[in-house]
Amino acid sequence: MGGIMINTDTLMLGWMKTASDLGYYAAAQRPVQFLYLIPAIIATAVFPTFSRLAGKDNNKFRSLLEKSIRSSLLFAIPITLGGLILAPQIISLLFGNSYLPATTAFIFLLLTILLTFPGTLIGNAIFAHNKQQQFIGYLALGALGNVVFNAVLIPPFGISGAAFATILAQTLAIGFNWKNMKKINNFQTLKYLPRIVLAGLLMTGLVFILKIWGVNIIINILIAAPFYFLCLYWLKEPLLALFNFPAIIKKLIVK
Repeated sequence: MGGIMINTDTLMLGWMKTASDLGYYAAAQRPVQFLYLIPAIIATAVFPTFSRLAGKDNNKFRSLLEKSIRSSLLFAIPITLGGLILAPQIISLLFGNSYLPATTAFIFLLLTILLTFPGTLIGNAIFAHNKQQQFIGYLALGALGNVVFNAVLIPPFGISGAAFATILAQTLAIGFNWKNMKKINNFQTLKYLPRIVLAGLLMTGLVFILKIWGVNIIINILIAAPFYFLCLYWLKEPLLALFNFPAIIKKLIVK
């Protein structure tokens, strides 16, 4: 879903703005499109079980869906928060200082990670219940909304307007699909997120401090990533057991 809307942005920018704007937007969207692979991998792994449980065991289906969404947000939240702090450095590292005008659009597109990661799993859950027509209908609504939002926002705001249009369109499509899935199976998400959000905020604080101190971005990330998982471990996030992180962390601490 996110990829479709970003490609629509690119087409409309090509019609309405300059080649340099198109180049900046390409730089902003490439890292984000790569990150969209994470929920796709999770969705591919759980879809066979979704299909087996759909309509047969609602409790197990709900549990798997909740864990899958939480797993996606376990990665989406720190990536987004850390990316917001390090956005200029990320663009500079990947594409050079000449592409720094892409930073604002990159920041907006990073926010779509918080929508696309769980949204991908919601879409798979709807497909498992053979409700494809409803999903495609809401996707089409989001795509149409994206065209309208782009037409309104690109002329005055350029690539930043295109990126913000994607946020609005994804919110529209994923919001409807989320509501539809809750009617099918009343899953919960927010009540499971406090530990993940707190760990993400602690990590973001560390990233900001290291940035202020002038620490190299790669070193910053290499320090912040394990710190985030250590915070989850200290906060006793139960989802870590699925990845066997407690055993890994214990071994590292012992060593």
